[in-house]
Amino acid sequence: MREIQSINPFTEDVVWSHELLSPEDADQKVDLSFEVQKPWARLEESDRLGCIQNLGNLLLEKKSEFARVITFEMGKTFASALAEVEKSANMFLYLSEHFPKWNSYNEIEMPSGKHRVTFQPLGVTLGIMPWNFPLWQAARFAAPSLALGNSVLLKPASNVFQSSKLFEELALEAGIPEGVYQHLSLDSRHMDHVIQNQKLAGVSLTGSASAGKKVGEIAGAQMKKMVFELGGSDPYIIMEDADLDLAASKCAESRLLNSGQSCICAKRFIVHEKVKEEFLELFVKEMKHKTFGDPMEESTGMGPMARKDLRLDLHDQVKRAVKAGGEILTGGSIPDRHGYFYPPTVLVDVDPQSSIYQQEFFGPVALVNSYSNEDEAFELANSTPFGLGSGIFSHDRERAGHLAETRIHSGMSVINDYLRSDVRLPFGGVKDSGFGRELSPFGIHEFANVKTVS
Repeated sequence: MREIQSINPFTEDVVWSHELLSPEDADQKVDLSFEVQKPWARLEESDRLGCIQNLGNLLLEKKSEFARVITFEMGKTFASALAEVEKSANMFLYLSEHFPKWNSYNEIEMPSGKHRVTFQPLGVTLGIMPWNFPLWQAARFAAPSLALGNSVLLKPASNVFQSSKLFEELALEAGIPEGVYQHLSLDSRHMDHVIQNQKLAGVSLTGSASAGKKVGEIAGAQMKKMVFELGGSDPYIIMEDADLDLAASKCAESRLLNSGQSCICAKRFIVHEKVKEEFLELFVKEMKHKTFGDPMEESTGMGPMARKDLRLDLHDQVKRAVKAGGEILTGGSIPDRHGYFYPPTVLVDVDPQSSIYQQEFFGPVALVNSYSNEDEAFELANSTPFGLGSGIFSHDRERAGHLAETRIHSGMSVINDYLRSDVRLPFGGVKDSGFGRELSPFGIHEFANVKTVS
């Protein structure tokens, strides 16, 4: 049986080894998931939500243990990992309280009589999740699906198998019956086999656009429900009247969140030409201020990147951006030390027409360009294939909000701050950033059969 290793991105040591399932093993997991789903769905909603509440409380109880595993596997600071566990736990607790209201049926009076809209589970659902938020990504997919009465299979990225296995253990401890929530230690090469299984009803993927197109082709041929969150290259527009101290601080904080490895990090900064130099001076200072080191140390501001290959890919992007006219104002080189670190990097004036500008930089690298008028700003903001998040900094908040609604092609936008996911708000994008929504009343029914009874 093949094994896969988890490597600590700070020490570069192997911390866990995991046996990989065969395609036949995966079939057995799907069979079990299919078998237990209907009894799970037949439970009273309050009983399912009781398990979800238990899971939230268990996560809070064991948050330090879980956070340590996350930090060891993918390198984020221990403080950030703790915050991720707490956020996930609180999401379970919030959902256990508010799901009945969100999931209550609607009655519609018509001349023909009374019609009722209900929400029924689809069956077996599969989540294919990344490594950057190994608990939060799994939790926000699994929680509403479990609450509806679906069963859940979770295939995590191969470098965070230990986090996923620990979550499965806690789900059992919380009272979720065996087989209702299952971790899949499966090589990504065999996911086609699982997706094609006739017993699978739906697939949620968080990953790259190329992965989404591949999974979508397979799942679409089987007429399976899909929700895709496929990354982004979020533009933040700094207008002439913006509070530049606030903008520089918030933009740097967002760009360096999770060592720059977040789909909704601010990534491209589009600054009015009259304030470009002042913004750059403040922004570069903020970026340089972030210290990196041992992610378990309280004083560390930024951990390493999650894998060596990811750092090499990012550095290659930076070199290509320089060839496309970009000037490095800070960072841009691989440190001569252990750990997969990459310094906070600011690139200015990369050619927006270049192919590299169209890509997502998944690490602590910021691209800054200027504009002279609003049409130019929004044209640049919308010029990439992505449409996940966006932001505007302006003194005129009301006008900025109107522009965010009407001029930026994204699933989410924020004024004078940076984006954060929240259980109460829908999460998702447009264009190559995917389709469907997670979280909120809009997201919890993605894997429901919305059934009309007349």
